[in-house]
Parts: sequence; structure tokens; C-alpha cells
Amino acid sequence: MKFDWIKNIPDYLKYFSPDQQKVIELIGFENYITLHEHFGKTGIYFSDSPITALKKAWAIKNKHIPYNEAARTLDVSTKSIYNWRESAGINNLELFEGKE
Repeated sequence: MKFDWIKNIPDYLKYFSPDQQKVIELIGFENYITLHEHFGKTGIYFSDSPITALKKAWAIKNKHIPYNEAARTLDVSTKSIYNWRESAGINNLELFEGKE
């Protein structure tokens, strides 16, 4: 690897920003260098929107799972599960059918 020389510098991590240090801590130096080689000179932003879209798709696909359980599984509010299923045309009133 062309960046192996960095590891020969004492306390080489102090030359990285706190955010870069955190990334190195989380994924390791070699993986950080791989990211640097592919995305150097660009800002990387991790959007939550793809994860949220996947959560919504899962909640709709698994409409048989109770709202509270689905909310716990996806780490979202019960209201989010309700809204996602409602937007998919799932009859939320089924929640209360047969419960007297």
C-alpha cells in the first residue's frame, strides 16, 4: 500500500482531524486509506434517507407485525409505522377489529 509510510510517523493520528480520527477508529486505518483513495478531495455525506426508505419498505412488507414491535425493531416511533402503512393503503383500522 502506498500509504504504509504514515504508520512510521510517531503519533500519526494527531495529524488527522477529530472526525477523521473517529472514522479511523471505527473502520481501521487501511479502510480509511481505501476511502481516501476513492473519495479524496470530495466531501462525503452519509444521508439517512436510504435507511429510512428501507425501514418504510420493511414496515409495509411486514404489515402482519404489530405496530409496537415493528417500531422497536426499526427504532422508530409507532406513529411512523402507522403513517408509512397508511400511505401504502394499509387499513389501520384492522388494529382495533375484534378487540372488545
